[in-house]
Amino acid sequence: MSPTAEDSAAEDSAAEESAAAPDESVEVIVGKGEPVIFDPATVHHLTLTLTEAAVDALRSSPTAWVSADLTFQGETWSQVAVRVKGSSSFQDIDHKPALKIKFHEYLPSQRFHGLERLTLNNEVWDPTMMAENLSYEAWRENGSPAPRTGYAVVTLNDRALGLYAIIESMDDDYIDHQWPDSDGGLWEMTRNCDFDGDCTCFSLQETGSAYVADAITMGCEAVEAGTTESLKAAFDWEALIAFLAVELSLNHPDSYSFNLNNFFVYHEPVTDRLSLSPWGADSTFIYAYPPSSPNPNCEPLYNDVLTDTTPSGWLMDFCLDDPSCSADLRAKVLTVADWMESSDLTGRMEAAAAMLEPYAALETEVNWTMADRTQRVECFLTWTAQRPAELRAWTP
Repeated sequence: MSPTAEDSAAEDSAAEESAAAPDESVEVIVGKGEPVIFDPATVHHLTLTLTEAAVDALRSSPTAWVSADLTFQGETWSQVAVRVKGSSSFQDIDHKPALKIKFHEYLPSQRFHGLERLTLNNEVWDPTMMAENLSYEAWRENGSPAPRTGYAVVTLNDRALGLYAIIESMDDDYIDHQWPDSDGGLWEMTRNCDFDGDCTCFSLQETGSAYVADAITMGCEAVEAGTTESLKAAFDWEALIAFLAVELSLNHPDSYSFNLNNFFVYHEPVTDRLSLSPWGADSTFIYAYPPSSPNPNCEPLYNDVLTDTTPSGWLMDFCLDDPSCSADLRAKVLTVADWMESSDLTGRMEAAAAMLEPYAALETEVNWTMADRTQRVECFLTWTAQRPAELRAWTP
C-alpha cells in the first residue's frame, strides 16, 4: 500500500499531520500476546485531536502535558496526555514534534492495549527511519532488555505530521514485560552519568512495590571494587555482556559505552542484580556520527566503535582491558555476528526500506532528503553485509 500526497522515544523524567492511511484497513499481527502497536512489519495510523487552547499551550510550553483525544483503528481514547519531547530531535508543535503520550494521566485506569504510555520519535535525523526498530530488536534477540517498537503515521487536527517510530516507554509496563512479576526500581542516566561516582547522577523513573531506594549504588560500589567478581555480584552478567556487545556490534556511538548517553538501569529485587537497557539508537548501523554526517562510500571512519580505543563508559573500558570480561564480550560479539547472518538482517532491512519508502517520500520537516535516504539505505545494506566479517576480525 502506498500513501498519496492527499492521503498522506533520552528522556522521560518522572515528571516527564494528515498522514491519513493510504488504506484505512490496517493489518493487525498480534503474535505472542504483544500489543498490536508493537509490530514493525505494519505501518499503523494514529490521530491526535487537540483543542486550539491545547495547541497554544504546547507552543508556549512544549514539555507541559495537555489533554487530547487519540484514535486508533476506529477506537478513541479520550483525555490522553500529550507533550513534545526531544533535544537534538526537537521540533515544535507546528512542525514535526516528537511526542510523549500518557493514557492514564487524567484517567488513572485508562490503558492503550494494556499500555500506560507511548513514545513517538520523529525520525528527523535517520533517513532510513528504521535504525531504532532494527537495533532494539538486535538487543532483545541477543539477550539484553530493550524497548519494543513499531511504526505509525500520525495526524494532528487534520494536519499530516508524517511517519514516526513508536518506542515502548521506559515505565512499569516495560518492567512488567522484561522482568515479569518483578517490582523493582528503574533509573535513567543523566548526561555523562556513570558508575564511577556515587550514583547520585541517576534519575529515578519508576518504583515498584519491591523497590530498594539505594539499589543503584550497588553498581557504583562494584565499580569502586573494580573486579570481575564485584561486577558479577552487582549486575546481571549475561544481560550486561549482551548490552555491551550489541552497542559495539551495531556501532552505537551515542551510547553508554562511547558517549555516556542513552541508557536506563533496572534493579531486579529477586536476583538483586542491575540491568542496563539502551535508548536513543537512531545512529546505529552506520560508520558516521552524528547520523547526519555524510559518508557516501559507507566506509569505516574514525568513529567506528570497533576502532575506538577510548570508550567513555567505565564498564566497557574495564571489559576491554580485563581478560575475563573481554573473553565474555568477544564471545558475545561473535554470537551477534552469527545472528546478523542467520536472522537475514539484510533481507529484513530491504523489506523495511521498501515498506517505508512511500511514506518517507512525503516527509517535509526532516533534516534529510530522499537522496540522503537512498544513500543511507544503500549504506545500511552494505554495512550489514560486511559487519559480521569486521566483528570476527576484531575478535581473534
